[in-house]
Amino acid sequence: MQSNQLLNDSLENKLEHLNVCGDDFGYSHNSNSQYRLRDKTGYPPDTPQRYVNDMQTARHNTRTMMFDSNIGSLSPKVAENNYCRSSPSPMVANRPSTVFSPVGGPSSSFEKIRQELLHSGHLFCDSAFPADDSSLYYSQRPPCHIVWMRPSEIVAANSGGGSMGITPRRISTPEFIGEGGIKLSELRQGELGDCWVVAALAAIASQPSLLSRTIPTGQSFRVEWYAGIFAFRFWRFGRWEEVYIDDRLPVRSGGQPLFVHSGRLNEFWPTLLEKAYAKLNGSYEALNVGLVGDAMDDLTGGLTESYTLPGAEEQGLQPPSDLDDILIKSFDRRSLITARIKTKGAPGPGFVIPAGFVPGQAFGLTDCRKLRLTDASGSRLLRLVRLRNLWPSVRVDWTGAWSEGSTEWLSLPPQDRLKVGLVKAQEEFWMSIEDFVANFDYLDICHLTEPPPVISKPSNAYHSTYHFPSVHLRGRWLRGVSCGGRPYIRASHWANPQFRLGINSPDPTDPEGLATTVIALMQADRRRLRHRAPRLASIGFVLYRLPSGANPPMPRGFFETNHHIASVDFFFDSREVVKRLKLTPGHYLLVPCTYAADQPGEFLLRLLFDHPDRICEPTLERVELSGLAATGPELDPNYELFQPRLRRLFYEASGESMAVDAFQLEPILNCLLRDDHRAPYNMVSTDACRSLVALLDRDGTGRLCESDFRRIWDILRSWSRLFASFDPQRTAHVTSLDFRIIVEQAGIFDFLI
Repeated sequence: MQSNQLLNDSLENKLEHLNVCGDDFGYSHNSNSQYRLRDKTGYPPDTPQRYVNDMQTARHNTRTMMFDSNIGSLSPKVAENNYCRSSPSPMVANRPSTVFSPVGGPSSSFEKIRQELLHSGHLFCDSAFPADDSSLYYSQRPPCHIVWMRPSEIVAANSGGGSMGITPRRISTPEFIGEGGIKLSELRQGELGDCWVVAALAAIASQPSLLSRTIPTGQSFRVEWYAGIFAFRFWRFGRWEEVYIDDRLPVRSGGQPLFVHSGRLNEFWPTLLEKAYAKLNGSYEALNVGLVGDAMDDLTGGLTESYTLPGAEEQGLQPPSDLDDILIKSFDRRSLITARIKTKGAPGPGFVIPAGFVPGQAFGLTDCRKLRLTDASGSRLLRLVRLRNLWPSVRVDWTGAWSEGSTEWLSLPPQDRLKVGLVKAQEEFWMSIEDFVANFDYLDICHLTEPPPVISKPSNAYHSTYHFPSVHLRGRWLRGVSCGGRPYIRASHWANPQFRLGINSPDPTDPEGLATTVIALMQADRRRLRHRAPRLASIGFVLYRLPSGANPPMPRGFFETNHHIASVDFFFDSREVVKRLKLTPGHYLLVPCTYAADQPGEFLLRLLFDHPDRICEPTLERVELSGLAATGPELDPNYELFQPRLRRLFYEASGESMAVDAFQLEPILNCLLRDDHRAPYNMVSTDACRSLVALLDRDGTGRLCESDFRRIWDILRSWSRLFASFDPQRTAHVTSLDFRIIVEQAGIFDFLI
């Protein structure tokens, strides 16, 4: 990472330095301020010879006229060989990502880097995520020969037609986003097992305004803009991060895409986005297995509820009985909803289940309707969902109830279907919610916790409160301090972080007078460290009802006499656990915890409400010192024998002033402690005496009268014996949890580390 001083060097000096030591003398500059001799072709030695040979004929004409589809006219453009000038720039080779709000184009820091590159004539080379095997896999070697090419090289390699049969003229130049914008039908997964990322991208593509959070606007391959660097944004543990990458992409030796790509071989936004996501997670292999909900959270900043439907026959969060109402309310708020069919147990590729679906296939839910139809047979309630195929390259042949051409569909005239909202677009179909639950295995509902940056055309379909009122709270479990574990670990569960949840009113439309709350607990993602074999902790949370007048944080005794009223269904070793609760109005204590004690880590607590009059806040209180009491183990029966000596020592030290300061107090206390065999910890320091004086110095004189001195001695003697009761071996050490109990028993009731 370069220093700020290096970043702020004058551009003129950099250009002069590069001209003298670089191009004019056949040297190229690297990120360590060293120089290396370039070969006779003028390319850096690490440039693939295949590409050098292919491009030599083009070097005689360094500028040519090319059609730029992003501009729509003929414009001067540097010839293809300019894309090969990839010497690492010392200014930008390892620039960090930035954290900011996701609005509009790339950040100003990104633009500064890009301008520096344009002026220097170099393309960005990211040393933090190099174009080698270390960025691909951490547990194995690549399964085939992989080369790294920039988009211009890939386009040149595929200009002969390629597997897609695209004409050379059509793919003569790379494009960031192809003609006509982002098209769902063009997404391709490739050979990496990151279908969860592709499914999330496909779902988000249905709401283009959401993609502007992840894909900064204005990026392209136009010659006046392009510098080999691109930026993408991802939501990470409560914050948006901008990730910079170079555009060297892993492909097969012939230029065929290896991982996520577009069906249009000159469109590169999906491939570049995947590379940025791989960099964020440490490698491409880190994306090999994941959850659709995690990807949707990272791409939108939303909160995802994930349900295992009964047909999956697996342990997981089961959907509530009012699933249709949840779906309708989620659609009103423009939540993203996807459904998937599990792949486990499928005989092999090409297998189609009887319902007409392919195992592993992902669908987006685009509508949910509750209809009451009346016909000759009477009145009946219908609950229907509309689905869209997120893999257009895979054909769907749903032929069940409410499919196109079915008896149910034809029983309603077209005008009646239009009247009740039973409309559909290409790749969409309707089915009853009963059939949906029976045929699909997993359901993900991504709630947007903030409005999208741009809503181009307001519509009546948008709910008046587009996003859920939400609360985000950060915390951590500290080993030996606040890693208390689950409720059944009674010795330490009380030490976990505590949060006060207040619900003032029920949901306006809830017939039972209950309030809906979605609670999500996220731990710091360790996907990036997967090569070190780290394991996520099993996390969860429990909820207690607070008695009237309770003032959290609650002490250990509260947890010994009260049982939690709600909790997660299971403690999972996943990045996030989510639970939807319906609660009566009142006050609650929310306790996030790990399954086992002493598992440290950071966490993010997120809550979604249906109404803005609800609160959740940490229970951090001030330490109250005014109520200190000389409590603890029973006093020595011979305690009164100390009284004459106390008075004598005090009078000898105070003299006529009848008051002592910290320096006079120190020898008195140490003398008394040495003679008290039940208080084994002696030698009070001068600083400790200053603190003791300040504890009872009401008038600010820095001195104690006789009565205050007696109280200080009582408190110190009591604390010393209380500490000794937790330290039977006289080691002068206690655990952090025991210390919290000592502080509580000593009278500092509201103490919380």
